[in-house]
Amino acid sequence: PAEDVLAGSFGLVQEPDTALVRELLGHLARGPSAASVALATPALSATDRTADRFEKYYGIHYSQGPIPAEWVHEWSRTDKEAVDALRPPPALKYVPTQLTVRNVSAGPYPVMFEVPTSSPHGASNGSLELWWKGQGAFVLPKAQLRMRLAVPQSQDNDVTHEVLRRLHAEVARQVLEEPIEDFQNCGLSVQISAAGDGYRLEADGYDEHLDVVLLQALDGLLDPQFGVAELARARRQVSDDLSDTTRKAPYELAQDTISALTTDDVFTREAMLAEIPKIGEQRLRTYLSAVRQHGLRAQLLTVGNLDE
Repeated sequence: PAEDVLAGSFGLVQEPDTALVRELLGHLARGPSAASVALATPALSATDRTADRFEKYYGIHYSQGPIPAEWVHEWSRTDKEAVDALRPPPALKYVPTQLTVRNVSAGPYPVMFEVPTSSPHGASNGSLELWWKGQGAFVLPKAQLRMRLAVPQSQDNDVTHEVLRRLHAEVARQVLEEPIEDFQNCGLSVQISAAGDGYRLEADGYDEHLDVVLLQALDGLLDPQFGVAELARARRQVSDDLSDTTRKAPYELAQDTISALTTDDVFTREAMLAEIPKIGEQRLRTYLSAVRQHGLRAQLLTVGNLDE
């Protein structure tokens, strides 16, 4: 029946039913009174008299009825106040407009450049090791950035600092979740994770705004604005990641154990899990302050539609 048609397959309709199409379009033109609305609320319990139906597959009680008349009335208003309240969201800010493909390449191997950097006070603060590859295997107006940030060798590299790096990366991921949503809607992505004696940052997408993505990610990593709630969520996530042994095959878990026993600066899951509850908010903030004070050694590989 037409009233049960919600969506069809993505295949090509060879023989469209013109009458059915017009009927469905007519339902859409009827406005809010023809809408199908689903509302989930904890206020509706199994003992509620209005919960007169039961979904056997999901095991939930629910009710079904007409849309309240006052709702339909509010949705049907055409005055300026109502129209402004239902206006569409603003235009996406980072939609690419420059799609020119640059046919430049470093050849079969990337070229390295030393890019001097400075602190906000003007003093020298090391250098960025930049590797430029140019156009890769696919000729597209896109690029990939792979950055490795290593802590100075002067800093301790014990199990506490390993856990601090993991918590720091998870806190930064949470802090950046909302700001980078606009980037994701425009074909851009960024990921931050702890890796070895530092961090790994990956950014992909259209090259026009990729520099903005990189700066946003670095700001979230070096100066994350977090509180007790964000740290608690980071603790749970890191604990879950370390506790979940189903993510790796048995031989991989065995290799990790051997590495922890035979390699310096590699620690077992059990040791890191035991360390997580010992790290509080102040300890993490002290670590972040030390990271900003001593700096990070940066190595960046760029591949794609980027000039030398």
